[in-house]
Formats: sequence, structure tokens, C-alpha cells
Amino acid sequence: MDVLPISLSKGLEFDNVLIYDASEDNYSTERDQKILYTAISRGMKNLFITYKRKLSRLL
Repeated sequence: MDVLPISLSKGLEFDNVLIYDASEDNYSTERDQKILYTAISRGMKNLFITYKRKLSRLL
């Protein structure tokens, strides 16, 4: 299993993608929206999203 930051995943595809702590505290700006899009679009089979308190409104 490989673990990569989102910034290194552009153009790659993975069977499984984990977005850790996709809470409103961590993802709330337009730039964050682009980061989430990149992360979500990398998953081919499974996408796992965790969050604390409130899920980001961008999702």
C-alpha cells in the first residue's frame, strides 16, 4: 500500500482513496475545493472519507 499526499497524486489513479478529516475546519476555501476534487477523482474502486464534527460543505 502506498500513501501519497494529494499534491503528488495528480494524473494518477488508485483503487482506494482515503481523505482524512474532511471537516469544515480543514476544507472551506475555493482552493480546498480543487484539492478535494483532485483527491476524489483519483479513486477507481473505493473512496473513504473521515471527518470530525462537521463535514465540509464542499462535499
